[in-house]
Amino acid sequence: MRNAVLTACLVALFPYSAAAQITPECTEPDVLIVFDVSGSMGKAIPGTKYTLATNAIVAATKSLDDELRFGLLMFPEPAGQHCDLDPDPQIPLALNNGGAFSSLLQPGGGNFWGGPTGSHDTPMFQALDAVTSLPQLQTVERRHYVVLITDGNQDCCIAGDYDNQSDCLPGSTDLDPAEAADNIADLVATVKQLAGMGIHTFVVGLQEKVSASALNQMAVAGLTPKPNCNVNQTDPAAANNCFYTADDKNSLEAALGAIALVIAHFSSDSTRTTFTKALRARLARRFRSRALCSPVHRMRPSGGAHSNH
Repeated sequence: MRNAVLTACLVALFPYSAAAQITPECTEPDVLIVFDVSGSMGKAIPGTKYTLATNAIVAATKSLDDELRFGLLMFPEPAGQHCDLDPDPQIPLALNNGGAFSSLLQPGGGNFWGGPTGSHDTPMFQALDAVTSLPQLQTVERRHYVVLITDGNQDCCIAGDYDNQSDCLPGSTDLDPAEAADNIADLVATVKQLAGMGIHTFVVGLQEKVSASALNQMAVAGLTPKPNCNVNQTDPAAANNCFYTADDKNSLEAALGAIALVIAHFSSDSTRTTFTKALRARLARRFRSRALCSPVHRMRPSGGAHSNH
């Protein structure tokens, strides 16, 4: 107790001294959105899952991009086909990235990539595996998070599968149940690996075709399950899933708002919250009111291996 009081006094008297080190709590967290742009998301036209998702993602990033360092990794890669994957994020992690998200993801944007097509499959494992090697997520000075947004399952039936074992039954586009089970085990193991590295993974399932079993296991492995959830739940629409669910723009905004609050350490629940001025103000107060964080600690640091909360 005496040492704690002494430390507090040193920090108060010498706010720029070695007694107050740069810590992950004093710097804006990294939030890498790993976004499913497979053909099942639909074209970049009104009413599709792609459009509802991108509208919500852009709303989130524009509202909070001066408090959270957003980045984007799309799977498959925009210029590729089937399960091609570029392991480097299309939008590198940084503050003030809201405009970059809008430009890349929305029609009319200066860098619009064109939207999903029927030749885009679902290399979810490859995307999460690539995250384990991203140097941007291997720094000690800030916390790191992944937000996986998907409408389906690992599916590389046509080409580019990571284990050279067909994801589909012979002569069919239906997933092979045995191979699907192996894929889920690999996905969960990869998310668990990220958690061991200090990178927590939030999981968001879009509409009714997701595998609730897979996403629940991944949310638990990623250390971000919703409170009082049932990891064995198999109904994607159930209220007690461990992952966040969304079926329209508003519910996806609510899910992303709840995730932002968890990242900000306000709450561990999934209260339905959209990106209102009130939410943004709450986040700003949280990030700017840390007792041991002097202005010098809010400078943009670099380098190192990382930790999380």
